[in-house]
Amino acid sequence: EMASVLTTESCEDLDLKPGDTVKLVIKAIHVLPVKE
Repeated sequence: EMASVLTTESCEDLDLKPGDTVKLVIKAIHVLPVKE
């Protein structure tokens, strides 16, 4: 299990809502959430 902190803008861009599950794409020092 991992956790990350996202900006409000990122959540809006991904259309994320509380309880949504995402995959994390780890690239170098960045962790990128991907909504399925």
